[in-house]
Parts: sequence; structure tokens; C-alpha cells
Amino acid sequence: MTSLIQRGLEIVPGYTLVRRLGSGMAGEVWVARASGGVYVAVKVVRDMSMIGSKRELGALRIVREVKHTNLCPLIGVWFFDADGELLSNSATDDILGRESSLIDTECLSGDRNSDEMRETHAMGLADSNVDLNPRDPSAPSDSHLQETGEYKGDAADDSGFLSALSRKSTPRPNRGSDLTRPRSDSSTLPTPGDRRNEDDPDSSLGDAKQMVIAMGLGEKTLHDRLVEMRAPGNAPENENDPLHLPGGVPAPELIRYITGAASAIDELNIHHNIYHCDIKPQNILIVGGNAQVCDFGLARRVHENRRTQLAIGTPAYGAPEMLFDQTYTKTIDQYSLAITYYEMRTGNLPFETSRRSSFLRAKANGELRLDELPVREREVIERATRLDPSERYETCSQFAEKLNEAIFSTGVSGAGGRRTKALIATAICLLTLIGGGVAYYVSTLPKTVVAENDAKSDESIQSSSTDPLENNREAEQSSAFDSDIRPDDALAIDSVPQDPADLSPNALEPPNTTEPDSTPPLSMGQESPANAPEKHTDVAPAIPDPTSGEMPVVSTGPDPIEMDPSTDAPPVITTLPANVDPPTEPKRTPETIDEYLAAAVDQLDRWSTQDPAIIKRTDLEAFADQIESFAPTLDADGNWVDPQIASITKSPFEERHVPSVIAIADRFRDETLADETLADKANKVNRISTEDANVLAGRVALASLRSLVRSLLAPSSSVSPDAKDDVRKTLRGEQAQRIAAFRDLFGDDDRFPSSEHQADASYTLAKFIVDAKKSLSFDDDEIEIAKERRSDLNRANALNLNPVRLSRLAEAQMGDLVALRVARDDAGGGDDSSAQRNEVIDAVAVDITRDLDKPAAHADQKTGWDRVSGELNLNAHAAAGLAMWDANRVSDAMKHWIAIQNDALLDLHVRDDWRTDVANRCLDWLAENTDADDNDIETVRFSKSTRHGTGVLELVSRFAGKSADLRKKIQPEQFLLAAAKGDYRTAMEAWDAMNLSMDDPRTTPQIGYALWELCSRRLKDNISDTERAAITNDLVFATVAQLDNATAGERLGSDIRLSETLANRINQTLDSVHKMTTHPIDAMPQISQRLDRPELFVLCKRYLDTIANSTAPSDHGRFLDRLEKVQFAAATAAMIEKDVPARDEFLLIASEAFIQTRYEEIDDLPAVEMIERLFAYEKAGDNASRSAPTIYRQFLVARAADQRGYLSRDDEDVLKYYVQARGAYTQLIENPNVPPDLRGSVYRCRASLLSRLAVQETLPRKRELLELAAKDASAAVSLPPRWHFDNDDRLTTAAEVNISTVRLVTDLELSEKQKLLDDADRYIAEAIAVRKQLGYPTFMHETHRLNGYLFDLLMSPKGRRHSNREQKAMTLMSQLGTVPIPSAQEFEVEKTLAAPSYRTKVHWHCMCAMVHRLAEHPEMAMSHIRYALQIAEEHLPETDDRRHRAVLIYVQFKGPELLEGVSKNGRADQQLVGELSDKLNTIVDPNSYFRIEKQGYVRDLEKMAKP
Repeated sequence: MTSLIQRGLEIVPGYTLVRRLGSGMAGEVWVARASGGVYVAVKVVRDMSMIGSKRELGALRIVREVKHTNLCPLIGVWFFDADGELLSNSATDDILGRESSLIDTECLSGDRNSDEMRETHAMGLADSNVDLNPRDPSAPSDSHLQETGEYKGDAADDSGFLSALSRKSTPRPNRGSDLTRPRSDSSTLPTPGDRRNEDDPDSSLGDAKQMVIAMGLGEKTLHDRLVEMRAPGNAPENENDPLHLPGGVPAPELIRYITGAASAIDELNIHHNIYHCDIKPQNILIVGGNAQVCDFGLARRVHENRRTQLAIGTPAYGAPEMLFDQTYTKTIDQYSLAITYYEMRTGNLPFETSRRSSFLRAKANGELRLDELPVREREVIERATRLDPSERYETCSQFAEKLNEAIFSTGVSGAGGRRTKALIATAICLLTLIGGGVAYYVSTLPKTVVAENDAKSDESIQSSSTDPLENNREAEQSSAFDSDIRPDDALAIDSVPQDPADLSPNALEPPNTTEPDSTPPLSMGQESPANAPEKHTDVAPAIPDPTSGEMPVVSTGPDPIEMDPSTDAPPVITTLPANVDPPTEPKRTPETIDEYLAAAVDQLDRWSTQDPAIIKRTDLEAFADQIESFAPTLDADGNWVDPQIASITKSPFEERHVPSVIAIADRFRDETLADETLADKANKVNRISTEDANVLAGRVALASLRSLVRSLLAPSSSVSPDAKDDVRKTLRGEQAQRIAAFRDLFGDDDRFPSSEHQADASYTLAKFIVDAKKSLSFDDDEIEIAKERRSDLNRANALNLNPVRLSRLAEAQMGDLVALRVARDDAGGGDDSSAQRNEVIDAVAVDITRDLDKPAAHADQKTGWDRVSGELNLNAHAAAGLAMWDANRVSDAMKHWIAIQNDALLDLHVRDDWRTDVANRCLDWLAENTDADDNDIETVRFSKSTRHGTGVLELVSRFAGKSADLRKKIQPEQFLLAAAKGDYRTAMEAWDAMNLSMDDPRTTPQIGYALWELCSRRLKDNISDTERAAITNDLVFATVAQLDNATAGERLGSDIRLSETLANRINQTLDSVHKMTTHPIDAMPQISQRLDRPELFVLCKRYLDTIANSTAPSDHGRFLDRLEKVQFAAATAAMIEKDVPARDEFLLIASEAFIQTRYEEIDDLPAVEMIERLFAYEKAGDNASRSAPTIYRQFLVARAADQRGYLSRDDEDVLKYYVQARGAYTQLIENPNVPPDLRGSVYRCRASLLSRLAVQETLPRKRELLELAAKDASAAVSLPPRWHFDNDDRLTTAAEVNISTVRLVTDLELSEKQKLLDDADRYIAEAIAVRKQLGYPTFMHETHRLNGYLFDLLMSPKGRRHSNREQKAMTLMSQLGTVPIPSAQEFEVEKTLAAPSYRTKVHWHCMCAMVHRLAEHPEMAMSHIRYALQIAEEHLPETDDRRHRAVLIYVQFKGPELLEGVSKNGRADQQLVGELSDKLNTIVDPNSYFRIEKQGYVRDLEKMAKP
């Protein structure tokens, strides 16, 4: 095998690579063309040492003998050694005959325990114990699989959810059993089936280093079909149709595929003990409307008592026992087929796929969501996917049969359907309640618990970024059980019971840790109290006692009590602790904001020096409440509300206060609440948990951020401008750092430490964007914050429920989306930096679009798009569509554009360049992704989905608006759509409106094909001549439009290849034009003025190009039809062509086509009329040419002179024309610029001419001319043929030259004559073979061969050679005489030739008569000549040479009868003399040879007539 795999390579004998489909770890996959034009799939495996390659080989070994209609057929397998040499068939059979250690796997029987399990090697040569204890560190490992990343089966790591399931499903062997003991030395000896030896070279491969596999090629997969059904325009026509669910494949079509696949699976499972192990939509092909199962890379031959090794398959479709127990059962493929059916039917998988843990848990518990199916179908799928394999159907075919019954039974309509919907709604409500409870429990768990569970998860679960539904088998087997467990998943996973059978919804519920009388905290889905209208209590914050360690706090609730430190309930605002004595003296209450701030600072100072034991939890909470009173808040709609302290003190909260508030909050958080601070030390006494400290830190951080945001976005108006500017300048310098720190408080799960404040916290963080005066430009400095802005808005959107807030967030998201698109358009994509910047913009834009697509948690369930209208909404939809398009999400892009296409203000508000971009993209997409692109000439665009095309074109028209340029681009698509619908009138109106020319860029091959289809169908109708001419005119344009314009200017004969389909269309178009054209025998074609257009010349020229580069037709009738069309096309092109050399070439081709037609002798056109057409072509060149003759004109003139000499009856004229022709031929032969094929034709013509010239010369001159003729004939045979495949003509000429030499050169030795005749016979035999191979008649060539036998009989004496030639002649005559003669009773001869030409028949019977006479069969000889003379007199004119020959032979045959009368009676029979004289008088205007012979006979008869 060559090292370079490329298109056109014959990879193995008979298989040529056409195009590359893709590649994987095992090799490359190509489409290849096999003998006969059959296309197959070929896989080229370059390295047989790879594990994937060995697996591929192992699968071949077990499935190669399986034959089934619904299995993708295996066509052939080839192996190559290290030098790239193809291995022999015996070596291939030896390799394929071996078993594979990676394949033979036994099934775990349900009635045997794990202690009885043992590993049986594939070759059956050795048994060894298997350690089934995954905790045993001494268990042998598969080093090869570890190195290659493949799944390691029973790994030593027993932590995590999946390993726990595996341990539960496989009982631990008893201590001291054989299974727990380490392997003995003998058990580790290499065996052919032992997987532990895979690191060593596989001796079963022999010399094989590379492999080529040929298999059947499908049209598409079920997955491809599902993608098609998800595309716009394929939605069900009836939304309530139970047989066609939205996004899925119609049930009647799908059950056909499932039934076929089920039959194939049963064939594997039941008859061959083979399990596929990877049934999924991507592995089921659609071929001819039926299904074929393919991809046997994981196939396993299964026996009893064997655990799985490598065949994990795709987790989304795999059976639970294979994924978790790593065990085969007899229904694993049935389970996968059921999942496949559900996905194909509904468009979705029956479980959540966003997290690996979710869908694995669903599989382990048997909790598949099948509610999208009708009831009867759901029952069938439920049984096929049960956890207990024994409860499933016996076979896949039974499963398919039950599905078929369910599909065509009663649907889901009517009362039953309503009941089903009610049940579904009830179930959804219950699930929602359960989910809310779980979410509540998780949200209230202490952080320490979550952290511990996170730690456990980190130790036990390997993270992987691989999507669990990914379709890469190599990646799946290496990461099929790895999962990317996020912190919020850890608790759920650890809470799953160890036994899969115990998994249930209840297993995921948290324990009830809340006391019955405790107050439940707010759930994460609730708004915090800050979101509701605030009711301020004007109670002054207490000033701390300088002598006390306690902090007076604000009381905002009735009868507050001190909280028990031991309770886990969330803290509430309270009064002073009950166990603390009130101060003995009244303390002065602060009156101003400055005093309150100073008191807070004093309190922090005291805490920094006090014993932590005296600090109460309530002290810290009270101080946090006080800081919150210093900060502005948000009302329910997200508007600012002045700080509570302003209401208490009756004074404005000024800008200058903000830095003090922020400083107090920072100090409280850093000195008091951080680790190793007072709070940390105090928790030992006061039980202040880390989580409590985090909550307080979050609250004060929120207060600090509110102050910052309010100051920067909406500063107080009561402060002087200069003071405001100074403060804002200071705050703005800290803005980025503080926002980043606050953002980090949300954590990876986007949860704020204080759950009751998370809505306000998220919205406050988003206020920078929501209340911004203008959107960012996203230049180089701002592009980096695009992701953060998107994250902030999305978080706020998820945590807030107020419609006003949600609307403002949506406006901000849309604003950023529009700004990002503007930035992308401004940046362009010229350099690498711009490209990288655009990638960031595209990613953020797509994320924002998805955020806007999500329904809110609010009861109205509106998306962001539903909350904003007007200009912003229109531009955001347009920008979102462009972003989705750039992300290859075409369907999503069009959904956004369709959403606004009918808006009356679309043209007014959406940017012109965006509307133009949208329209152009949709038009390009139509050309590339519908049924046909612009270069397709096989299918009219939209023919398979006119409704889909109508929708997209309507979208394009709306976005195009009044743009003239876009309207021009839309017109061709509208024409194509009308053509696809078969609406001839509408299509032709659109065609006339376009007014296309060949130079118009809108003129594409697709347009040409659509017009050609319309016109060709219309021409079949009964229409008027006027309309027929107009349609034929359009048909010419349509045909030329399908051609490649890039090669339109190439010279005639260039290597331009056209498809057979296009060549046939050119042929048909030329036929239509030809029918409307007259072509007199002595003139050029007369073309109708209606057809006189430039495209007609292109059509004729390209037709001639196809002929010049094509092979000979395999049918004689088609060959003759081609000759006629070539003559018409060349003559027509010559009349239009202005370039002299090109015109002369066209005229020569026309003359060659005409002469070749005459050579075929299909009719009896007189020679004089034949030559008139040749003279017309010569005359056309004379009239148009005023320059030196080209080589084509020289040849045409020479042919015309040659034919004039042949027709002339004057010896001097004959010699004159022959000499003229010979001189022209000689000039061409000596011209080095003459192409080889034309040179060969010139040699043939000169050889024929020289043999005719020799007749009139003396003997020495005859020999000289004939020797030169023989050389010319030999040279002609050695050169390539002309476009009309004149090889047979050249061989026949060579034979005629040899026969003429034997006939004219009388002094040759007998041996020389016989050699010449033998060579002549060989030439004729080759010519006959050429024509028979093409299926052409050989009558004339057989006649020439018989003529050679005749001369051989004349020259050879009686003997062996004479007898041999006589026998050959008799056999030839018997074989060719196949048509019975109607009046056979008049002649002894009974049959004649099947030739259509009477001239050919006359010539044949003349030869037969001569042969029979030499063979001394006088009666048969006379019978042949009499029949020849009869048909000559009836059908040939008196001037025909063949008739002259028949008369002269008849007179010759009657000569002995005349002489016999003279010898008997002394006088010839006068009646016979009169008869022969009359026959001779019918010879009119003979050539010189026949004239001399006739004169001799007439002279003798005149003597015999005298008395």
C-alpha cells in the first residue's frame, strides 16, 4: 500500500478512492468506486498494532460469515505487509480464521453466582482464575488499556457513585476462596486469548501491518434522518397527529426501520450468539428505504459466565446491566433499540442529558421519562427498558411487532387522551414539588457538609469534559464512566444508595432536620424581603455602651427574643440579650448620620481589644443590621430606596458618607468575620459557625456594594458637584476590584451566602449594566468584561422573579447583544487578533441569546424576548440570529429572524447592513443546504421541500425590503421554487422578469437545469410552431447555462469532460434544434432566425467537445445518430464562427462526419450526390477564407480533389485530381504541426489514393506506388484514431493495399503474394474485431475478407493452402448469409446478407459467385450472380459501379456457354448474344477499368452476332 492515500488511488485491485468521509483512531474511511461503477465504503487501517485496529479485526472475524438483508454487507478484506505488498489470499484467510481475544466474551447467566464465574480464553487453550474483588491491590491490571485510555473494567478505585453500583451488583467472594487468591505463575503465562498479552505483538496477525476493509455504503443514518426532521419546514402538518410528533420521525416510517434493525439484531443474537453492544441511531443506515445495522467494532460473540471486558458502547443507549454491572444479557441490544426508537419518535432522549449523573441515575433507577409517547407505545417501551432483563421481550422482532400494533391502534385523542394529559399534568406538579423540596434541602445544608461531600466526590470521581452522549467510541470507552461532577451534584450522588435496585426518588430526599415549630427559611426560588415594598420602622440604632461589650441593635419586629445559639434556624434581628443587665444610666442616642458612623467605628475598635468570649452571635447580627441601615436598598421593581438611616435621622444621606460606610463594612468583614478573627475564636463559645459568618459577610458586602453602585450611578443631588466628583473618582478607582470580589461571593453554583438576599445581591451587581447610560462599545479594553457582564445579567435573571426587574435585565441583555454585534462588524476579521476577538464576541453573544431564550421562573413563563418590544427587540433578534449563524446554529438563527419578519417596522428600525447580511446568508444557505446548490444539474432546488423553500424565501423577501440588489438576487430563487412546484406559467413569468444573459452572475447551472426541465416537458405538449420555436430558443440557453462557463472559450478538442447526463441533454437540445432546421444536400444548414443566438454556437461547440473526448458508442444506431448530429453541429458552428482556423476545423469535422456515414453504407445514396455535400463544405471555406489555408482546410481540399478524381470518367481528369490530392496529402504529412490523429487520417487517404493511381501506371511504377502505399497504411494504423474512430478504416485500407499489390504486381513470387494476402487477412480480422467489440455490423469488412480469399484461390495452386482458403471462404459465406431470400425457388442460393444497403448485398453476392466458380460449383456461382444482378437492376442506378461489376461478372460466367454453342453448332447462340449485349448496354458511364472490360465483351459479342 502506498504511503500517500489520496483521491484516484486504486487502494486494492478494482477499488478506486473517490472521496474521504472521515477518520478515527483505527484509520480513514473513504468512498470507493468498484468495478462496474458500484460505490462502496472502504476503511483503511494504517497500523494494525493499535488497540482500535485489533478490535476492528476481531469484529470482522466474528461477523464476516453473517449474512442478512438488514446487516451492512462485508465485501472484502485485504492485508498488506510492512513493505506495502498485498498479502496472498491464503495469508488473509489464515489471519481472518483466527479468533480474537478482544471479542469472544461470555454472558453472565442469571442463575449462577459470581463465585462460579471464570474467564475463558478466546482460543480455548487455557483457563485462569479472575480476581473479582475490585479492592484487592494485587489484582492484575491491564497495562495496555491503561496506557491507551480505554476503560479498565474492575479498577482498583472503588469510590464514587458508579463504583458503588458496581460493587453492589457484584457480590464479594468469600474470604479464602480461589477468587481472592493471587494468580499463580501458570495463570500469567501468555496465551493467544489472554488480554494481558496485548502489549506484545499479536502473532495472529502474521506479516499484516495494514488492512483495507470494503463494506456496503448507505444513503444516510437514522441520526441524519432525525436531523432532517428537526429542520424548519418538517414540522407535522397536524399538531395533534399522534403518528408524527414534533421534532421526530413519523411513526409509519420509523417502524419500518426499527423492524428491519430488529430482524438484523435477532439474526446476530439468536443464530450466531453475537451481541452488537452499540445500537444507536448513528449505527443504523438507511438503504433503499430500509434499515441496515452497521459498525460492528464493539460486537461480541457471547457464551455463558463471562463478564464484559471492553464493550461498553454509548452510555446514553446502553442497558443498565452493561453500564453498571458490566454484564451481558440477551436483551442489551433490545434495550438500546428501544431508546433509539424513543429518540427518533420524539426527538429527545428519555432522560435529562445536561449532566452525566442525571441520566446515569435515571438508567440505574429505571426512571425513564416516556411521557411524550402515546400510551400504547409507552407501554411497549417501558417493558423493553425494564431493569430486569428477563422481563423484557424475548426477541427484538417481538418488540418491533408490539410497537407496530401500538402505533396503529387507537391514538391519544378523545377522552383517553384528555385523561392522559391530566395524569401527565398531575405528575409534573408532583415532580415539581419534590424537586422544590430537594432544592430547599440542598440550599439549607451547612457548608461544611457540602464541602465534605465535595471532598469525597473529588477523591472518588474522575472528572471529564467529554459529553456523555458523544459519539466517539474511542473516547466513550476511555471516559464512559467518568463524569464532571459539579459541587451541586456531589451531595445528590453521594446520597444514592449503593444498590441500583434501591435507587428511587425517595433515596434522594434529605433527612428532615427542621424542628416542627421552627420557622423554615426562604427557599432559593423566593424573593428576599428586600424585593417587596419596605415598611421602615423609625427606630434609632442603639449606641454601644462604652463600658459594655454588648452592641445595641435595631429592633424591627414585635417582641423579639434572643435566639438559642444551638439552633440551626437562620438569624433574625433581635433586641438586647435577656441575660444582660441594662445600663444603669441612659445613654445618649446619636442624632446624625456622622454620629451613627462614628459609633460603629468605636464598636469595631472595642471588639478588636475584647475577649472573644463575651461577643454574642446576636452582637454580630445586630452590627450587620446597622451596616445595612447605612446603605440604600431596592424596592420590588429594582428602584433605589434611600438608606434607612436617612429616615431615622431625618437627614439626607450624602455622597461623602459612602466611603465611611464601605470602610466600616470592609473592616467588619476583614477583622471580625474572617478566619482567625474574633468570630472564629468566639464560635467555640457562642457556636458561631463558618456558614453564619459567611452569611453576615455577604450581607455587609451587599450593603457596601449598594452604596458603591448608588453613588456611581445615581448620586445624591444635595451635595456640591465638586464633592460628588471627588467621591465618585475615589469610588470608581475601587469599582473593578470590589465588583470582582463581590462576584466571587456567589461561588460556582451562583448562590449568594445569604439566600434571602440573593435576588437583591444579583440584581445590584447587574445594576451597573441595567442603569448604564449607554451600552459598551466592546473595544479592545472592554471586550474582556463581556463574559462577566453576561454572567451578571444571567445570574440576576435566574434569581429574580419581579417582572419589572426581568424586563430591565432583558433590555440590558439585548443592549449588550446589539453592541457586541456592532463591535464585531467594526472589527472585521483581517488578522489573527481580530479573529480571536471575534471568537470571544461570538461565544458571549451565543450565551446571551440562550439566556434570553430561557423562560423565567416567574409564573408568566415569559422569555427575555417576550419582555421587550420595539426597536431594541428587532435589532437584538437580528443580532442573535447572526450570532447563532456564526456558531453554525442555522435553525436557531432563522427562528430569531422569523420572529420579527412580519413586524411593520422591520425596515425602519433594523440596520440596513444587518438586513442585507441576513438576506444574503439565507440565500446562500438555500443554495448550499437545500436539495441542490448553484452547480447542481441533477435536482431542482426545493423539489423535496417546497414548503420549506417558500418559508425561507418569504423571510428573505421581508428582510430585503425595497433593496433592488437583493430583489435581483431573490428572483432566481423564486423562479427555482416555481419550477420545483411544476408551476410552468409562474416560473416562466419569473424567467422573463429576470431577463438573464450568459454574462449575468445569476445565470448558474442550477438555473439552467430548472429552465431545461420546464422547456423539455413543454416541448412534449401539442403547441404551436411559434411557441415551439420560442421554447427551443430558451432550451438552448438553458443547456448552455448548465455548462462550466470557465471553459467556454477553450479551443475545440480541449480535454473538457462532461457528465453523461449533461451530454444527453446537449444531445436532446441539438435534436430539437435540428428538427427546426433544413439541410440541403448541396448547401449548408438553414437555421431559423428565431434560433440564431450566440448560445447556439456555444451549444454546438461544446457538443463537439464532448464527442472529441468521449468513447465510441456501443450501439451502431447511436453511432450513426452521433455522426448526423456532429455534421449538423459542426456545419452550424462553422457558419457562426469568425475565427478562420476554428471555422476550417468545424468544416472538416462536418465533412468527415458525412463521409464516415457513407462508409458505413447504411443506404444507397448515389456517389455523385454524396460528393455534392463535400463540395458544399469546401465551397463554404473558399467563400469565407482570404488567408493562407489552414491544415484543416488543406485536408478538406485534398479530400474533395480525391473524390473528384474518383468520380471522373476521363482518364486525364482522374490523373489530374489524383495528383492534386496527393500533393496536398504530402504537404500535410510533412507539416510538423498536424495533430497525430489527423496525420493518421492523412496517411490512410494517401495510401488509398496511391493504390488507385497504381492501376494506371506501368509495372515498375505500380510496384513503387504500392510500396509507398503500404508504408502509409502501416503509419496510419500506428497513429491514434480521429474523433469518429476510424481504426477499422485504416486497417481495411492496409488490407486493400496488399490485395491491390497481389493483383497489379504480376512478377511477385508466390510466397510474396501469399504473405501479402496473409497480412491482408490479419488486417481485416483486426478491423472486424474492433467493430464487433463496439457492436457494429461488419458486412463490408467481411466482403473485403472474402475478396482476399478469392485472390488467394486465384494465386495459389491446388493443395493444402488452396483447400484451407476455400474452406474458410465457404464457412464465411455460410455464417453471413442469414436472411432468407423471398424468391429462393428461382435460385439455388437461399439466404442473403442482413445488410440494409443493396450495394453491399450486390457486392457480397458477386464475391460469393466468384468463390463458388473457383471452387468448381458452377450452379451455385450462377445462382449468386443472377441474384446479385436482379437486385442491382431493381435498386441501383445504371451509373452505379456495383451494378456494373455484377453485369460484367454475369457476362463472364455466360462466356463458356457461348463458346460451347460455337463448338457444337459453329455459331454462338444468338439469343444469348442478344441477352448479354442488352446487359452490357445497361452499363452507363463506367470508370476506366470497367469501360475497358465492357468494350472487350461488346467487341466479342459483335463478332459472334455476325452470320
